[in-house]
Amino acid sequence: MKNLKEQNDIQTGTQSHQEEIEYLKELAKRKDKELEGVIGAAADAVGKFICNPEFTILYYTEGLASLVGTTRGRIEKEGFDSSRYIHPDDYEYVMEKTAKAIEKVNPPL
Repeated sequence: MKNLKEQNDIQTGTQSHQEEIEYLKELAKRKDKELEGVIGAAADAVGKFICNPEFTILYYTEGLASLVGTTRGRIEKEGFDSSRYIHPDDYEYVMEKTAKAIEKVNPPL
């Protein structure tokens, strides 16, 4: 059976661990806000997408939402399918160029 000192050390360690986790979560939030500010100041429109048929949005700025004629709130409400913002006349061209770019970066074996 653990003595009182060992139990106290375990509780203190657990508490310290939880405090460290909370500190790291808060630090990550602050760094995300800093990065958003830098990206927003550096460019009018920035986005990161998955190269799938939907061009799923992973990250985007307010400037990018504005560029395609929408808002962040609308994108978040309607979903992260950015293919809906490609003009129908351009869709085939965009898909073709994207496929070529992916093949160039990841050539078939």
